[in-house]
Amino acid sequence: MPIPQADKLKPLYQKLLQETACWEKDLCTFFPQAGKNYPQASNRILVVGKAVNGWCKSSVDSNIETLFSPEGIVNRPDEMAWIARLWQSTQSNEYNTKKSAFWRVIKELSTHVCKKEDWWNWIAWDNLYKRAPSEGGNPSAALRKKQLSVCKEILEEEIKLLNPNTIIFFTSGWENPFLTTRTPSTEITWGKHRLKMFHHLNRTYIQTVHPQGKKEKEHAQHILSLINQSPKD
Repeated sequence: MPIPQADKLKPLYQKLLQETACWEKDLCTFFPQAGKNYPQASNRILVVGKAVNGWCKSSVDSNIETLFSPEGIVNRPDEMAWIARLWQSTQSNEYNTKKSAFWRVIKELSTHVCKKEDWWNWIAWDNLYKRAPSEGGNPSAALRKKQLSVCKEILEEEIKLLNPNTIIFFTSGWENPFLTTRTPSTEITWGKHRLKMFHHLNRTYIQTVHPQGKKEKEHAQHILSLINQSPKD
């Protein structure tokens, strides 16, 4: 579903496009995505990655009116359904979500929390950095620096609009500049990794590592243990 009152983000995205207008490589623009049943979830979970690794074709357009048009990335009607569609993809030129450690761990978490087979319909997805190379890969340090300030503003507003109960950052420390004033109340040491949790404005924030190359079941279990410790409304 398109996120509610998405047009409130339009001035910030206009600022984002202006900040990165002179970048020498083609960039795609990410916009948060919410499953169709997300507003009704008993625990609304927002999962956050570092940056999108390539994105839909229309997101490469740098015109703010195009991005926010009825056919633009802001108004995609099946925002999270693509995860299920690509889970069993056999097309060599298509992204396969089942092969992604990121989405496998999120599936493990979501099915435990929402207890629904169509888990993708009950969560929302975001990224810290909204502009990334259109051909894939994370934004460079220079590109991250260029957009950090406005991305912090955007994320803050997105959280207000999406109104999650739980926010999970799978971002391996990239989230630190976005959360500079928050002190974790709980920490879990897991091998050489560390998971942190704090509460702010009736939301639970969990900071963890990107799942790639980690023990996925164990990773998910530790995150679930933090969710289970969270205050209940």
